[in-house]
Amino acid sequence: MQKKKSGVTLVEVMCVISIIAILALVVVPDVRAYVANSNISFLSM
Repeated sequence: MQKKKSGVTLVEVMCVISIIAILALVVVPDVRAYVANSNISFLSM
């Protein structure tokens, strides 16, 4: 009988990294726009 290997494979790690990269591409521009708008509204007070 073979022992069951534990851990993650390279393919699984690459999938997780690609998902995180796609989410970052979507979220970062929105965060930058939010920060820019908040700075403008704060300065106009």
